[in-house]
Amino acid sequence: MRLLDLNRQCIKRIHPRWQPTLLLLLVLALCFPGFSFSEGTRQLEPPNMPANSYCRIALTQNALEKRIPFALSGCSEAYRLNIHIHDYTSEKIYFGFGYIIDYYVDTTLYTDVKYQLKDPAGHVVAGYSLQSLPDNPASAGFIETRAKAVSGPDINNTNPAGYKPLLVNPGMNGDYILEFEIPQHTGTEMRILKYFDVTVAKGNVPVAGRLWSKAWQLSSASTTTVDHATFSKFFIYSNDSIVTRFDCNGLAGGVWALYSNEWGCGTTGTWSDRRQSIIGNTSVQPEYKIFLNDPDPPAFPSGHIGELLSFGVLPHECDTVITFSANVSKKGNIEILLDLPPLNPGTVGPEDVQLGYNVSSGNNILLPAWDGKNAFGLPLTNGMHVDARIRFLNGLSNVPLFDVEDNPNGFKVDIQRPMPASGSTRLKLFWDDTRLPAKSSPTSNINSGCIYTGLWPLSGCHDWPTLSGLGNENTINSWWYYSTTDALVIPITLKLGPPSGHISGPGTICAGQVVTFRTRSIPYAQKYIWQLSGPSVSIDIQKDAPDTTFSQLFAAEMSPGQYSVSVFGRNQVCGDGVSTFYNTFLFGDQPPPVSGTSDVCSNSVNSYQVQGSYSYISWSLAKGDIIGSPNDNPVNIRWRTPGNDTIRVLSTLADCGTRLSIMPVRVHPAANAAFSTSTESSSCPGLPLYFSDGSEVESGAIVSRYWDWGDGHSHPGNDTLVSYSYPH
Repeated sequence: MRLLDLNRQCIKRIHPRWQPTLLLLLVLALCFPGFSFSEGTRQLEPPNMPANSYCRIALTQNALEKRIPFALSGCSEAYRLNIHIHDYTSEKIYFGFGYIIDYYVDTTLYTDVKYQLKDPAGHVVAGYSLQSLPDNPASAGFIETRAKAVSGPDINNTNPAGYKPLLVNPGMNGDYILEFEIPQHTGTEMRILKYFDVTVAKGNVPVAGRLWSKAWQLSSASTTTVDHATFSKFFIYSNDSIVTRFDCNGLAGGVWALYSNEWGCGTTGTWSDRRQSIIGNTSVQPEYKIFLNDPDPPAFPSGHIGELLSFGVLPHECDTVITFSANVSKKGNIEILLDLPPLNPGTVGPEDVQLGYNVSSGNNILLPAWDGKNAFGLPLTNGMHVDARIRFLNGLSNVPLFDVEDNPNGFKVDIQRPMPASGSTRLKLFWDDTRLPAKSSPTSNINSGCIYTGLWPLSGCHDWPTLSGLGNENTINSWWYYSTTDALVIPITLKLGPPSGHISGPGTICAGQVVTFRTRSIPYAQKYIWQLSGPSVSIDIQKDAPDTTFSQLFAAEMSPGQYSVSVFGRNQVCGDGVSTFYNTFLFGDQPPPVSGTSDVCSNSVNSYQVQGSYSYISWSLAKGDIIGSPNDNPVNIRWRTPGNDTIRVLSTLADCGTRLSIMPVRVHPAANAAFSTSTESSSCPGLPLYFSDGSEVESGAIVSRYWDWGDGHSHPGNDTLVSYSYPH
């Protein structure tokens, strides 16, 4: 209604004789929706842009050039080019292509690119199996000029200025996949799609916001904006269904890829680390859907703007960390800025810590917790005051751009929907390029953010010129979000106990050595309490921080064997922390003892070991066989011949020499059970039958006997002569 009113007002200002003509033009424009609802070239190279405007789809499979397999046959879900159908009973797909040109010489035409269309189930659509792109002006699906691409498809003769499209009648709802096949090559060849259009229409009316990909690979035909620049606008649909508009605003990156996610340049580490720009290319997969128009609301509805309902700090008195909790109205992201001394409200100092968390609707415990250290990794002191500034982020979006050389104007970002109740749609843009080489003059804006002005000479935010080299072969990340309120500030007074340490030292010690054990620095520990225990030894040592070492003489008279070293931190406010233990072995002047049984039976297998770790060890014996290698420790021995034997073990440790350990072993013959019975009255029930033990064993080798007649009668005694009566 407002559009019609405006048109009427405009008509009134025109001489009456021209009013019918203008009304006719208005009616024609409304009858040919293709003028404004084509999806493809019209959005990549918008009308009314500078003459050097250039943005086209780039098809390449050169991994050495760090290109992505965008829209290629068989590519993963992250790189597909999708066409969404919301109501297949009333919607149709119209599409077409222009020439395939060379990246370096745009007058070179290729005819070796093929395409196909798959339905949401992954099956090839009938009539659209792999085939060459149309390249004849008389063929359906061929877009000969940019004007026809901008006008869109001629649907049922309603748009004579448009192109003659290919047509698909969908058979199901979901995302149809448009795929291309390009020839194999090893050089830097690239295929550039000069024009293209994919339009979904309900009847004769196009429906915008149905074409999307998670990663668009594009060409600006130049690495400097003096020659060509990209002025495309892209609509990013975040996981919480917030739509934001990203305006390239005249960048040049040669061939470059656009994708967006909630993480930044990595998925591990802290939020402040992940969002930093990096040298080289990131391997993080695309996450959000990116459209050329505002995503069609019935198919891609708006999320709601979430609120931070409450925020708190869990009880932490004398804990080793501080844990936060948040209650939010929807799934999203929480950002916490810990403003550390010197407190500087409203700005971020190099000592301040920034944390980021994914949250679900309702109450959330935010992990990992804060360890009480500043951004330099140094622990604060108990009693120190800290301000925690918390924001709930709607539609958190990162755009890591790799190898975009020239960006003189910066970017412009707006919220598209849901629209704010009041105020500007312009969003703050943030970045942190400080990890990039100093020669590139990196900058950052991680707290206050930048809102674009739209005015010359710097109309956007986060600019870098090609001469700086900042974007060349680097990944430059920018991020933004929408928040309805200012940061919530929570004051915290630190009161933390010492966490556990980590001990390092030698695993084996020579007799007479002075050995030093170390622990990593234990935050909030004013003292370190060391303990050494072992064979007949127990020592406690107290050291003042920051000394993290413990030295001990292992005298020759100390018994060889395993020793345990432990340490814990102590402070006046919270007392003792948790102990950490470390085991070591003393290689003494005396040979280490052999552990294992010294009384064995022939044909048995027994295990023997010399405690400790050695540079060389060797076992030898006479009446048994070593199973495995004689250099094993422990070792398994199968005993063969009864009699006396001696195990000899040579153990060598570098710098400690060699020791010979000896263990005598008695090998007993294995028991050969046998018995005899008297035959008197053997056939008379009720009369006793006598059994005598006739086992062939070494004297004294039998420990016990057990008699069993198999009919429920047994005799567990150790008697050599027993009687048994047949049942009546």
